[in-house]
Amino acid sequence: MPRLQVRVGNSIDTLCPIPINATQPTAVQNDSFDGFISVHIRDHEPPSTLLDQINNNNNAFCIAITGKFLIQGMTIDDILFGNQFERALRLPTGTSLALRFAHWFDPGLEANLYASQPRAFSPLVVTMNRLQVQHADLNNVATESSRSVINEDVSSVVQGLTDATHRRAYFANAAHRQDVAVKPDQVWSMLFTNPYIDFNKFVVHLPMLDVDVLKYWDGQPLRYYAKTRDEMTTFFIVEFNLMQDDN
Repeated sequence: MPRLQVRVGNSIDTLCPIPINATQPTAVQNDSFDGFISVHIRDHEPPSTLLDQINNNNNAFCIAITGKFLIQGMTIDDILFGNQFERALRLPTGTSLALRFAHWFDPGLEANLYASQPRAFSPLVVTMNRLQVQHADLNNVATESSRSVINEDVSSVVQGLTDATHRRAYFANAAHRQDVAVKPDQVWSMLFTNPYIDFNKFVVHLPMLDVDVLKYWDGQPLRYYAKTRDEMTTFFIVEFNLMQDDN
């Protein structure tokens, strides 16, 4: 039975393994991003104290990110978050239906899973489940964000967006995203959750369908990228990979 390995870094060549469900986040630092990342998986040892605090018990895993985007002259529209693969995927029947559901849930999603190099990306500000932007000490915020669920608060960049639903709807409009500058002194705390991928049973839960990952898996890892829209810069990568256990 394979075991799960999680790695983080700012390029494929610099990815390093990190502990799962750690209370201390791992630093990811480069010329474009200065921050910390932790990954939390339900029913994985040691238990996740962070996932237990999220109201929705269906979330199978989450990625907690805190950091500063250091590139000058960017707007919120310039930062994307999502998946990309190096080669074509073996996809089960029902994938197109699942994509339609995903578009309904995340109106900013642009996906082509049938390409020779499949990809699915959304504006980061739209796809994050929780987001907090503030001026604060990065190290203190990062430690707290890996232990406790952050409060939604983007009032430092736009007033009146009281919760994640309002924020996602507002920033689904590209013009709204292009009006908001990203500044290097802003500390971004982000929580990305996922109820569909069960890393313990190696199952993907799609609408009306459960998919056995091992049946379709061809050895490719699942990678989440944060990068610029023009693809000139990668801020960070979070990689989930199945490793064969020699024992």
